[in-house]
Amino acid sequence: MRYVIFYFFFVIFFACNALAEIAGYDEAKAYAVFIQKMANSAETEKNKIFCIVGGDEVSKFFVNDNIDVNPKKYDHCKVVYLAQDIKKIFRIEVDKFNKKRIPTIAVFDNFVEGGGTFRVELGRRDFEITMNSKTAKDFSVKLNSTFVTLVIN
Repeated sequence: MRYVIFYFFFVIFFACNALAEIAGYDEAKAYAVFIQKMANSAETEKNKIFCIVGGDEVSKFFVNDNIDVNPKKYDHCKVVYLAQDIKKIFRIEVDKFNKKRIPTIAVFDNFVEGGGTFRVELGRRDFEITMNSKTAKDFSVKLNSTFVTLVIN
């Protein structure tokens, strides 16, 4: 009987972990699709390439020929996604892009408060965008009306 109970909990534990990984996979993919569509539809001063700095679960799912992963020069970047592994030094990265007037997007807390342009998060029913209005205005960023309705600040 002990073995049956142990086996039962063992199976339940690993099944829950597998489901959590699948849910995380789907969520990361959804973030990537949303962010990429948002970046591609945004009108900026630099209508060129979507760039990625760093790596995380979300950045694995960005798909397109117009993406530059960890570019050496950023002058060609339309919008830059800062991945989770940049979180500890994101203010340095944000300052660098702000000086070049390149909008930034991330999914982690305090990003907009730290000078970033857009933070994307999953709300109750849809994605929500927190926007640094000053930076977006200074950089002449215009979002598609579909995305404007999701801005929460």
